[in-house]
Amino acid sequence: MEKIKKYKIVYVITNCKKTGPMNQTLNIIKNLDKEMFEPVLVTLFEENFNDSMKDKYKQYCKETYCLKTNKLGAVMTGKRRLKKLFSEIKPDLIIGLGMPPYNLCSKYKDAKKLVTLRNYCYEDYPSKYGKYIGRMLAYKDMHIIKNNLKQGNPFVTCSKSLSDIHREKEGIEIPFIRNGVDMTKYTRGKESEKKELKRKLNIPENKKVITYSGILFDRKNQEELIQGVINSQYKEDVILLLLGDGIDKSDLEKKYKKHTNIVFAGNVSNVEEYLQVTDLYATTSKSEGMPNGVLEAMAAGVALLMSDIPQHQEVYDLDHRMGAVYKLGDIKDLTEKIDWIYNQDLNSMGEYSYLTVTNNLTAVIMSKNYQKFYLDILEDK
Repeated sequence: MEKIKKYKIVYVITNCKKTGPMNQTLNIIKNLDKEMFEPVLVTLFEENFNDSMKDKYKQYCKETYCLKTNKLGAVMTGKRRLKKLFSEIKPDLIIGLGMPPYNLCSKYKDAKKLVTLRNYCYEDYPSKYGKYIGRMLAYKDMHIIKNNLKQGNPFVTCSKSLSDIHREKEGIEIPFIRNGVDMTKYTRGKESEKKELKRKLNIPENKKVITYSGILFDRKNQEELIQGVINSQYKEDVILLLLGDGIDKSDLEKKYKKHTNIVFAGNVSNVEEYLQVTDLYATTSKSEGMPNGVLEAMAAGVALLMSDIPQHQEVYDLDHRMGAVYKLGDIKDLTEKIDWIYNQDLNSMGEYSYLTVTNNLTAVIMSKNYQKFYLDILEDK
């Protein structure tokens, strides 16, 4: 019997900070066919062990390496050092988590390379790096993407809508593989257990819970969600939980400190428990790749209310019975949707949400799609 060739896949990452893209990459790796693929982890920077997933990666990557450099060192010597390391590892496929790691791998010519585009850089970079620097970096990265595509090098996005945006705005064709959620981490909240869990989390038992989980900054647009809740006729009957941190958190806390039903919980390690007591997951983002927070809420069987950006619409169009969308920037429409959904059967919506993610957006489905894509690249299909 002919032995199956085992491919060595090297994942190059700045460090293993707890982020959505890091979770998605871990979901791919942990579900790989280990008879066919051997994952290897290479990090550029040392870890902040208060905010690191490296131990989880080590469970699935037998080989791990760290350059122990910094941003300046990566710019000055990163390409040369990675080329030397790859010469020792001998990878078949190199995957950069984001454009900076991908660019640093360019000097090594003996392996195929891939990056998943998880945003449209002209939308994402200005809010992350500032208006002018962000636009310059976006122009630089888009130039690199287009040049590599012309040379036949593969790219993939994390949602159909993101591929559509690149086609419509940049005239480039990039395939997509939708993000997936690890279903083993989430369970649907049982009504019999919600009261006790609410007490544990210090959440009023008699109020419906609206939750958002993620970074608090302009592109995520949390103030619009806060305004929608404050303007709702049911504002006294709901509590809005904002889970996460970010550059906007302090200012928003100060601005809305008089509103006791707006709770800034900060970074929490038990998002799963908060989702179990959540009645409605709401996101008002201006732009996304494929919304991880939405997928996690669906895995917990929670109804959805989302802005009508293409990435949210893509999820919503899988089954409209799991919630609602509102027109981004229209607080009146958002408030009306909150008021409408308050009186709907949220348990039923949550069931449709759970079924939709189970059938379409799991980590296992995503990883299988990536493995097929890896093989297509490696076998030049």
